[in-house]
Order: sequence, then structure tokens, then C-alpha cells
Amino acid sequence: MLSVVSYREYYEYVGLHHIKTNETPAEWKERIWKRLEYFRKQRFHVYFEEHAFYGSKLKIIDGSTIYQECGIAICFSCDQLVYLGFRRKKEYIDFREACQGMCQHWATHCTGNSFNTLNFSDCMEIQKRISHEEWKMVYNNILNVTKEYNKFKFRREIPYILICDNEFIRNEYGIFAGDILYRYLLWLENAKRRIKRILYSNL
Repeated sequence: MLSVVSYREYYEYVGLHHIKTNETPAEWKERIWKRLEYFRKQRFHVYFEEHAFYGSKLKIIDGSTIYQECGIAICFSCDQLVYLGFRRKKEYIDFREACQGMCQHWATHCTGNSFNTLNFSDCMEIQKRISHEEWKMVYNNILNVTKEYNKFKFRREIPYILICDNEFIRNEYGIFAGDILYRYLLWLENAKRRIKRILYSNL
């Protein structure tokens, strides 16, 4: 259950997102950390920030100055800075991109592993055991099934996999099914890349 805070504390919390001009991400984290810890102990957060805290920077758009998501976050599982890796520089960043970036972090690099049902050590063990030929067969089977039934399509866009048409999954099974599918595809993609690196390094 979320904590109730005063208006003053609420506006302070919102202001913690703002990364100052010429301030590095590490300096931003150090500056806000004590107060952010306070709000976490109070179990207070805004929508979509149960598991991570997203930084924003000042932008000038159409003559107006506003704060926007900038591709930097603090993970509440491992307490580390995360660079979400937005590939394209654009005026408007969809918040869903930030969520996708955090899923990528939890699926591959998060040492806390609190928000990912896939066990990191098990993932690494699978990567060591599966052969390149077996992986290729499984990956091709997944592609064939998705093409045959056309229930969902996905395309690869480094460093993420984006599900372009997942309305069927969400409408048929709910939003959580879509999220689980997304994380699973991320895990598959990263497992494949790591397997290739291991194989090529042993040649």
C-alpha cells in the first residue's frame, strides 16, 4: 500500500527526477540518493516507477522549456545507474521506451534480479549447455510459428526486440501476458548473442 505524503513532499519527489545542466548522471544520483531512499522507505512512487526511478533533463521545444525523459534511470533492484540506450535522438521520447530499457536491464545485467522471474545464473548455465545448432533450430521454429499463425510479429532493433503487433496477445490474454512475452523474447535474443560470443571466442 502506497504511503500518503504532503504536497510539499510530492513536489520535492517530482523535482528529484530533474538532472541539472552540466550535472553528470553519477552526480545526480549522489545528490538525490538520501531523499530518494526516504521516499522508498515510505513506499511512495508515481505511476510506472515502482521498480525504477527515471531521470529527466531540461529541453527547449517550440520556445517552451520542459523536463523530459533522457534515457537514464536508477534501478531499485540493484541500486545502479542504468543507461537505457535510446538509439534515436528525437524531441519526444515515449515512456514505453524507458520501460523496455529497464526490461532489458533486468533480463541481462541486473545483479539484484528482483523484478525478473528468469534466474540469471540459470540463464548463464543454459547458455553454456545449448549448442549453436540447437539454438538456431529453436530460434527458427519460433519464427516459423509466428509467421504461420500471424498472432504476433516481432522484429529486431538493436539493442531491443520490439513487438510490433501484439494486440492479439494483449486482447486475448491480458497485458501481463504481453509483458511476459516481451521479456522472454529479450532473454532469447541476449542468450543467442552471448552463445555466439562464447563460440567464436573458442575458435
